[in-house]
Amino acid sequence: MRAYSGAVHAAATTIQRLAHRMQTSELDVLTQQAFRLVIGATPQYLGASLTETELRSTIRGNLDQLLGALAHQGTEALDDAWTTLAETGRRRAQQRVPLESLLRSFRIGGRVLWEGMIHAAAGHEGDLSRLLNDAGVVWEVVDRGSEVVTRAYRDEQLRLELLVQRRREVLLGNLLDGRPPASGGLSDAGRVLGMPVDSSYVVVVRKVGPTDLDPIPEVEAILTSVGLASAWVSRGSRDIGVIAVSARTGTRGVQEALAARLPGPAALSPLVSSLGGIADGHRLAELAVRTLAPDSTALVQATDRLPHALLIGMPDVAEVLVAHSLGPILALAPVERDVLLTTIEAFVEHHGSHVATARHLACHRNTVIRRMHRIEALIQRSMTETGLLFDLYLAVLALRQQPSAPPASP
Repeated sequence: MRAYSGAVHAAATTIQRLAHRMQTSELDVLTQQAFRLVIGATPQYLGASLTETELRSTIRGNLDQLLGALAHQGTEALDDAWTTLAETGRRRAQQRVPLESLLRSFRIGGRVLWEGMIHAAAGHEGDLSRLLNDAGVVWEVVDRGSEVVTRAYRDEQLRLELLVQRRREVLLGNLLDGRPPASGGLSDAGRVLGMPVDSSYVVVVRKVGPTDLDPIPEVEAILTSVGLASAWVSRGSRDIGVIAVSARTGTRGVQEALAARLPGPAALSPLVSSLGGIADGHRLAELAVRTLAPDSTALVQATDRLPHALLIGMPDVAEVLVAHSLGPILALAPVERDVLLTTIEAFVEHHGSHVATARHLACHRNTVIRRMHRIEALIQRSMTETGLLFDLYLAVLALRQQPSAPPASP
């Protein structure tokens, strides 16, 4: 046992001594060797943001830190001190250097370090044998250094992605709120959002419940697969997307692409002609989605809900309209009240046809006629008056959108 411990100590001492000598007298030579091999293996590694001077300096610093860890014979105590390696990972992420290229260059540096240790040990009796027997110590340090570089790269990459996403969200939020960038800034806005500037757009607004899943990543991927660029932001109880619409797809094509994949209630705005005008589309889509029942699963066109949107956007007018047009009917017992309200809706939706209304309500035509006479008697107006049915229908729509509204009968 004592002999074995002595051998381990001798191997450790050999690695420490070789690493210290290489760190103090051979670092420049090792740096030049690694630099030449990295450039030969990955000529695309250098670019506008990574110069030869910086690459050479980085290689030198990384080798210095690896040799320093070996000279101190350990990795655990030095993890927090490997600032040069961590900075290399961060810088390459900022420079958009692929992680694969970074790790390839790091492996080259590790090989140069190992070959340098073999060369340094070859001239001393017993050193080479002890080095080869304990090679795992060297490669453990190199592997730990690689982990430090990789972790720093990925952390910085995530930070940059979050910054870009936050910038996109702020920019998109400003556009949706009617605060476009300064003159000439729409091109930059389109670039940041990944949206074509010379396009038309629709805005989709979706109500989000507290337990709803997030479908946005899937929806973005689906839209991309059919050639539609989009940008999304979540704001409280709303998911909001801006979609660039091609002449080939149109708004109906967008609706078809989203219908089965964006759980409602949701609404699509009409086309808007520029990024600078999406605030108008946002307002219309928001009004339209507010007209849908909370348990709705529909994705509707805002243009199909314009009367509803008009009423919900003017609550004071809607309140007066309900009271003025339906006051006597609302004073009835709930059963008769709801029957008459439903009859008004069905009569208008079936173009004033007593027969079609009766078929829809599963009753006799004469029953519909009696109900319409009852309504006339209550409100003391004749159905022959111009605009009366329209007033009644709008009043029922406004009533249905009130939080305490009576439910529509089937």
